[in-house]
Amino acid sequence: MTFEINLTGLSLKTWTQLGECLSKCQHLSRVPLKPQVANNLHLVYLAKGVQATTAIEGNTLSEEDVMLKIEDKLELPPSKEYLGQEVENILTLCNEIASSIRDGKDNAITTERIWKYNKTILNNVPLPEHVIPGKFRQHTVGVGSYKAPDYQDVAPLMGDLCNWLNSSYFQSSEIHPIIISIIKAVIAHLYIAWIHPFGDGNGRVGRILEFAILLN
Repeated sequence: MTFEINLTGLSLKTWTQLGECLSKCQHLSRVPLKPQVANNLHLVYLAKGVQATTAIEGNTLSEEDVMLKIEDKLELPPSKEYLGQEVENILTLCNEIASSIRDGKDNAITTERIWKYNKTILNNVPLPEHVIPGKFRQHTVGVGSYKAPDYQDVAPLMGDLCNWLNSSYFQSSEIHPIIISIIKAVIAHLYIAWIHPFGDGNGRVGRILEFAILLN
């Protein structure tokens, strides 16, 4: 597994779309909003994001349900409480990441931070016995025809990934910081999927890592 990307191989269409992303970010960042409107938009996008990342993993709560959960008004029967817990875990992470960035704390990507992401994501949700929240897997996994790296290689590969994501590789005087961050977020998610470091929650870890990179 190599830790490199060939940006010269990206198509003209991709660069054009990245430019469109940059333009939208710049336009939105300059829109004056009243505090109540800004807060409402924040809640809408938080609900959309949390609902989407949990729905991919089979969570059946709707966007409206997630909004009620954010407002602490959601009532679920005992058989569905774990669905609310899955949502609560993602909400907790999003708020912790946002607070850390807002407070100007060191937000370098580390294995310890990724462990914490996984531990929070899997907190108090039903899991197979071999899955330990916040710990790298100790077994072989695969998806379809793809076989992930041997579990003994996970720790060094994750260390290499974190070092790479924190390096000057993702800094460029020729590419706008927003565009390089979008590329970095996509790459981080892709490598998490390839390495598949945890027994469960890898997709959500990849997406929360994207969230952290983009918000930062």
